[in-house]
Amino acid sequence: MSTRPRPRATLLILAVLWLAVAVLAPLVGSHELRLGQVLHGDPAAVAIFWQLRLPRVLLALLAGGLLALSGLSLQTLFANDLAEPYTLGVASGASLGAALVFTLAPRGTSLGLPLASLAAFAGALLATALVMALGRGHGDGAPAAGGAGLLLAGVAVALLCQAAILLLQYVTDAAGTLRMVRWMMGGLAVVGYREPLWLLPWLLGSLVAPAARRRDRDLRLAGEEVAASRGVPGSRVRLGLLLVDSLAVA
Repeated sequence: MSTRPRPRATLLILAVLWLAVAVLAPLVGSHELRLGQVLHGDPAAVAIFWQLRLPRVLLALLAGGLLALSGLSLQTLFANDLAEPYTLGVASGASLGAALVFTLAPRGTSLGLPLASLAAFAGALLATALVMALGRGHGDGAPAAGGAGLLLAGVAVALLCQAAILLLQYVTDAAGTLRMVRWMMGGLAVVGYREPLWLLPWLLGSLVAPAARRRDRDLRLAGEEVAASRGVPGSRVRLGLLLVDSLAVA
């Protein structure tokens, strides 16, 4: 007998687990803390919990949430459960964009943001466009939803970007190579809440934009022809969601 899915209950359980991780993870580290120490106002425990560990945990949760949302959006957009930023080459394109900046202009800024972030966005977007072009179907010109062509194109683009990154690491100096490796591995060595607060608007945007197009995305899951017959602007929806996903990954 099949059981009826309960999305609200699942979301509630996930929210409780999220809060539990946010509270308990800062207690783990080289200097072990107890929740009682924090609640009773022990100065050392309070400083470690609130100023050092909690911002890093929040940063990790927000970054993971952005990647998860972009993966969900890409799976819906391409109607393929294997579609996600890494298999489609989006993450590799973002890494290549940042690697170019670390080689040519490591200290550059623009629009108040590091050039590496802007280049990562451009690289993710270009990689997505290249994957869509390579994985294009033979019918109405849309990507081959659910087919292996899209995933194979993503793997090819990812390998191409990784090869280019290795070349940049070879030709740059040791400091540039170190910056690339540390950026691609990720890091949580932050003190304070500036970085988590900076990521929060992007997370909210990644939630609002797909939610505003929920009906269109649901219709696209039924097929391009069904969505078009219901008045869904396929190319416009695809482009908008790809922009949001690329920004989230970058």
